[in-house]
Amino acid sequence: MHITNGSLKFIAAMFLAIFTAYAGYAQECGYIYVSPTGAGSGVAGTRDTPADLNYGLSLVDAQNSHLRIAHGDYTLSQSLLLSDGITLEGGFRATDWVKTNSDNTVFNRTTDNYDQVNAALTGIHCENISAFSIRDITINVEDAPGNGVSVYGIYVNGCTQYTISRCIVNTGAGSDGSTGTPGANGMSGANGTDGNTG
Repeated sequence: MHITNGSLKFIAAMFLAIFTAYAGYAQECGYIYVSPTGAGSGVAGTRDTPADLNYGLSLVDAQNSHLRIAHGDYTLSQSLLLSDGITLEGGFRATDWVKTNSDNTVFNRTTDNYDQVNAALTGIHCENISAFSIRDITINVEDAPGNGVSVYGIYVNGCTQYTISRCIVNTGAGSDGSTGTPGANGMSGANGTDGNTG
């Protein structure tokens, strides 16, 4: 079989295109890299092109479920809903992705989009899931809005086989309860006694 120079160029170009596409969309050994200034779409989640936090969470699948989260502040305008098997690990330096305690990975939960049905303002929500991990993250939650709203830094319910390690959780105050309704009218008083003779 004779292979021409043009055929070799075509094969090389096809190989390069396939390799680039794979390298661009595949995560690195199951890790998804996240930074405060990461990309919110497209090819992201790698060391060279980290994702932002929300986009990084959207990239999680069965093979890629470990988020390495760089130092810095992350604003949460809604609760982070975790899934089975996920790991959120903070404490990484974005320049070289070395783990260090020289700075902090901080999630700041605002009062936006709180759970009005359950009257709760939550930073991270974990319910009926297993085998997840949260490590080396500071979680700050603001004071609750409205009336009768509770505050949770990390809400865990019905979960198994999980690890929460080296986290700092600072929560604001829950909000006051609603004003009660007026009480019923009191009973009539007894008749007074006769007056003294003048």
